[in-house]
Amino acid sequence: MLGGWYVEARIWPAALATWRALEASAETAGNEAELREARITVAALSWLASDTDPVLAGATSNDWVRRSLARAARPAKTEPQGARKLTP
Repeated sequence: MLGGWYVEARIWPAALATWRALEASAETAGNEAELREARITVAALSWLASDTDPVLAGATSNDWVRRSLARAARPAKTEPQGARKLTP
């Protein structure tokens, strides 16, 4: 699996993005076992990739580009999971 390969290669941001996609897919499919595994993996990778993840690190960055990417990458609270709100 691609997510596992990224983890083995220690490419944390790519692994995190892949596992977030797997988490969304498992949630949509209603597969509880895969969803649990994906959530645990995303939590661990979020810690490993915290400095390079635009969702986690970008919100507090001084760089306006990283803050904008972080805002665009976060799901809107009023929309279904996975939907992206790209405008303020």
